[in-house]
Amino acid sequence: MRFRLRHKLVLWMAIVAILPAITASVVGISMILNRLRDNLHKETRKNLDIGVNLVVAQIDAVKKASEILAKKDYLMDLLNGSDLSFQNETQLKKEFANLGYGTIQVLSKKGHLRGSLYLGNVDEITTLREIEKDYEESLKISSKAIKAVVNDYAASIELISWKIRQGNGVGKTKIFIRALSPILNDDYDLKGAVVVTTVIDELFCRNISTILGSEIIIYPLKGDPARDFVTSFRNKDNLSMNESPVNPEIIKEKSSETASMKVFETNILNSRYSVALNFFSNSHGEPIAVFAVALNIAAIQKGQDDAVLTIILVSLLALILVSIMAYVLARTIARPLNTLVTRVQDVARGELDIVLEIDRGDEIGELSTSFNNMTKELRNLRDKQSLQMSEMQTLNEISNAISIQVGLQNVVSEAVGSISLAIHSSDNLFYLKDDEGVFQSAYCDGTLCEKINELEINGMKLYEFAVQKGEPEYIADLRESFPELELDGEIIAFPINFKMEHIACAIFYRNSPPLKWNKIHFRVLGNVCDQVGIYIVNAQMYEKISSFNEDLERMVEERTTALKEANDRLANTLDELTNTQYKVRINDRLAGLGSLMAGVAHEINSPIGAIEAATENLGKQVKVFIDNLILISESSKETSKLTYILTLMENLFADFASSPVSETREYIKARTGELNQVLDNFAVQNSRQLARRFTELHANDQVKNFLIHHGGDDSDLYLGFMQEFLLIVKNISSMSKATRSIMTVVKALRAYSHVKQDIPEWTNIHDGIETSLVILANKLKHNITVVKEYGDIPPARVYGDELSQVWTNLIMNAAQAIDGKGIIKITTSVSEDDKIIVTITDSGRGIPPDVLNKIFEPFFTTKKTGEGSGLGLGIVQTIVSKRHGGEIDVTSKPGETSFIVSLPVIVENDSESSGES
Repeated sequence: MRFRLRHKLVLWMAIVAILPAITASVVGISMILNRLRDNLHKETRKNLDIGVNLVVAQIDAVKKASEILAKKDYLMDLLNGSDLSFQNETQLKKEFANLGYGTIQVLSKKGHLRGSLYLGNVDEITTLREIEKDYEESLKISSKAIKAVVNDYAASIELISWKIRQGNGVGKTKIFIRALSPILNDDYDLKGAVVVTTVIDELFCRNISTILGSEIIIYPLKGDPARDFVTSFRNKDNLSMNESPVNPEIIKEKSSETASMKVFETNILNSRYSVALNFFSNSHGEPIAVFAVALNIAAIQKGQDDAVLTIILVSLLALILVSIMAYVLARTIARPLNTLVTRVQDVARGELDIVLEIDRGDEIGELSTSFNNMTKELRNLRDKQSLQMSEMQTLNEISNAISIQVGLQNVVSEAVGSISLAIHSSDNLFYLKDDEGVFQSAYCDGTLCEKINELEINGMKLYEFAVQKGEPEYIADLRESFPELELDGEIIAFPINFKMEHIACAIFYRNSPPLKWNKIHFRVLGNVCDQVGIYIVNAQMYEKISSFNEDLERMVEERTTALKEANDRLANTLDELTNTQYKVRINDRLAGLGSLMAGVAHEINSPIGAIEAATENLGKQVKVFIDNLILISESSKETSKLTYILTLMENLFADFASSPVSETREYIKARTGELNQVLDNFAVQNSRQLARRFTELHANDQVKNFLIHHGGDDSDLYLGFMQEFLLIVKNISSMSKATRSIMTVVKALRAYSHVKQDIPEWTNIHDGIETSLVILANKLKHNITVVKEYGDIPPARVYGDELSQVWTNLIMNAAQAIDGKGIIKITTSVSEDDKIIVTITDSGRGIPPDVLNKIFEPFFTTKKTGEGSGLGLGIVQTIVSKRHGGEIDVTSKPGETSFIVSLPVIVENDSESSGES
């Protein structure tokens, strides 16, 4: 028969301690009492001092417990209004079991109770709830200490007297030890407070009594003398107040004595006791309880003569027995415990492949089994963490390998190759949708691609079936599902999406390895394919832009060649000047286009960078948004709340496109403060950060409406859900704005790059000026201020593309005249003779009077060699005068130079003029 460890300890203690103690007590107590009689009062007083010190030690233990608890991470569950996990609750009760019965309460940073945990065992749930309610109500008496903790971060310890029901409805006054400590985060910000309250009860008195060998009685001064005292006496109900040392008359008599209170004797339960009293005071110095130590002297009077000799003999016998039993205990208990300690130290050093072989039926055997289970769980956790780290490393390596690729083919081949290496596939195919919406094979790697391409499901190719299905198609055993293909292994077709549109499909195949693809492989595929879609779209956009740049370079090269040929012809004959001026003007325009390409590229690159950043953020935020939506749908029991917030966000999405009104910093700060106060009232976490974010997103009123109608414990989750939605909308708006910027630049560049316009067309003059401003935006955006004063002018039938070159040359000259710093003013109006007047004025240094009449001559320039050709203003005059029949004039003085262009509303083309003549 196997004995439990506690049975063995009881047996050994009965042999070693109880029997000798009984024998020594019966034979020798009478002898000891006679000799100790003279020191009785001194011993009683000493026991009183020791008892007081033990109470102080208990107070210190409660204080230290509150300080330790304030640093526990899992205490944040109670602070958030949630229950502790069973493991954390068990660990906490075990760690602070020495405190006895009491409670651990967690307060918010405003002093409100957020959660509590009762220390001790209570059989009935209703009783536990009533006790916890008593402790909650007792916080009223500590209101000043709570304010000191949450306002000044000041920890405190105090004794309190409080009347509780104890779960049975009968009020009883007891003495409690209460410690309060602030809960701070790593930045020393207050998160709340922890309150540890323990009761001074019979168990506490018995523990002190066991240490002192004296009986203990503690009585609250405001309590009922007949029943509110606690004591170590086992038969408390038979204790009469007339003979008790806490008798009100005795207390009154002794409280009038000096501070060093005298020891007195009294009869308690028909026995004679030596009693010493002391008073416990609260933090204000007010006495709240009496602490009494009673030493039984009746038993000491017996056996005075032979007690000493008997105790000596019994002690020798006990020493022999204890020595023998100690050796046996060391063999039985200490050795396996030492083995266990050694193995625990090995585990602490990281050696997890350890198995204890201790086959016993007591607690040591159970401890050995628990240790083996713990090392097994640690090994499993280590393996799981290794798999997760491997997955994260694989995703990072694949993402880095793809991100450095530029061309579309490089992105596809690198993506497929990296994924194939990660999931150990042998054959890979990649299909990409072209501009006409047809999926074409873009990449093939392996010897079985043709066979794999023959695989059909429901009459459709595998990639077509996966794309139509809209989710991955996985076939675990090809031989079983498609025996006619003679393929042995597994295959998966993974559609790749971008903005809810299928743009590609990747197929991966591998023959029959010992292990199949698992969840980790599929998770890697899902995460990587989401990124691949973005990289493919970026690569396609890059190739289009590269092709556009190549076309522009080719056009510049062709026009440069034509310019050289025209210059040669110009040198041969002056008669051909009229015919070649138009070509010179076009080539100068293209040459200017080449010099402006850097600025245009910068203007295009900025919104592309914004699109890329917004796309990256959008991918992350969409994932968080979906995760929050799933979490809300799983945890929310009120569908009305989810419907309300979805309707609210739908209205926000409709209003978000409009540009917000300009707001001052003081207004934004005030709005943030108002929202922060509302969030604090609903106990929302990170209220200041959320208030600032929602103010920036112009959603203050919507957040307030939601909290007023549906605020609750889960407000943090819904507000986080709303925040992610608004950030997604904000990124979409940023992408739309950047796209419009690119379209504006491309449209302006397309209009500017037109070589010749055969016939005049109805044109808005303002649009042409705006096109030139877009082309020159990179040269005008630093220290130059463009002031536009557009008048009410009608559409004109003109050569609009050629006029764009006029505006571009005049604005460029104005920018160069002010050395990149100053004001350019553009004014339009209609003259009295119904002509359109366009005036471009700069605040530059002006044109000297001696050269003012030469500025429109071909090849005349005031710029340094290499800075200008002298053709710009000559071409401008040709376009205005000869092509449009208009006039151009210039006025100049320091600080104000104006070019005035006068144009007819309708310009006739060459064919119309020939017909009329």
